[in-house]
Amino acid sequence: MAALFAAVSLDAVGFEKLALMDSLDMAYWCDVETKEGTLRLIEDAQRPGSNGILWRDKGGGGMMRYPSNEEPAPQDECPVEKRRVPITLDVYYELRLDNLDFDVFDFVFGTCAQKRLAYGIHQTFEENHTGNSNQSGWTIAHPQFWNCAKDGVPFPAHASLAFPEVRAHKLRFADEHIALKPQRIFLDVWRSGNFDLKYEYVKPNIEKWRKMYPGEELPKPTDERWIRLCSESTMKYLREYGRRCKAAGIQFVVGLPTSGQSGQGVSRKTCKGDVRDINHEFSWKAYGIDWHRLAEEGAVDGIWIMDVKYDEKDVWGSLKATLDYVVANRGQAKIYFGVNWYNIRHESIQTYAKNAGCSIGEATRKLMSIAKDAGCAGV
Repeated sequence: MAALFAAVSLDAVGFEKLALMDSLDMAYWCDVETKEGTLRLIEDAQRPGSNGILWRDKGGGGMMRYPSNEEPAPQDECPVEKRRVPITLDVYYELRLDNLDFDVFDFVFGTCAQKRLAYGIHQTFEENHTGNSNQSGWTIAHPQFWNCAKDGVPFPAHASLAFPEVRAHKLRFADEHIALKPQRIFLDVWRSGNFDLKYEYVKPNIEKWRKMYPGEELPKPTDERWIRLCSESTMKYLREYGRRCKAAGIQFVVGLPTSGQSGQGVSRKTCKGDVRDINHEFSWKAYGIDWHRLAEEGAVDGIWIMDVKYDEKDVWGSLKATLDYVVANRGQAKIYFGVNWYNIRHESIQTYAKNAGCSIGEATRKLMSIAKDAGCAGV
């Protein structure tokens, strides 16, 4: 099987069309706890002409888990047998993929190899979805590492990357993913679980601030100095993740939301039509991730621009300008662009179609064309 996996070349597929597959979201449609249901999802992912699949490692945070030593089981068990209850029952509380009679990732990767599809893991940056009633058991057990707001109120949804122990915890997840031998790991920062630098007022960062700026009050989370200080931890985590992937011969791609040209930006509603104004480094301001530097250093193999703020009066022109800029500043990294159906941030196919005055099909074809013409490696 390993030889068959190795025969599927990522470089052989040319312009890549990678399907992000979340078995939790599809559990209403088919039984993903069986090989038959999983195969049905893989076949569905091929309908739009995908030549690769990135299989999501979890959904709803701790509520759905694949086998993991770092986070061995969901924190709450539901005794309901879903095959004996009405179809309207919410499956989120019952789906278990860590105790099946087959290895899901081994089955998915093997099936993709047989179908000549590239394959990898879609990992979320979050430790949990903060809207759910569950979160990482490790985080619950380590309140000393919880994030904290400027006023001292803890934010227990996340543990801060400023602590070496937290980075080590998250890198153990990386090692588990690497051991599965995917061709690519896609770390999705778009799904951040409300991680934000406004909750990074933890002891290591505060002490560092007071040494660097003695006598000054703690800054606002939008202060460039604070962002730069916090970024040291985030970037250290990403660099080390990338190093481990490279050592294992695995491509490492980081997905960032709303990445554009300007360090200063305004909302789309107040923009004056200049793409440099309406695109801001959201990934920098919210997470302290400098994609320019990651690309220049070769710390990542790819950057996935998951959505873009564009000028509603010049939809395609402003999008093209942003992608042209990103590709021109890609350093050693490949650039991917998200052609999304999810419309949470109103940056997906539906919104493009609405603002451009065209059909869903026309918008999809246009998005694909712009990404390809700009020099993106895929969508």
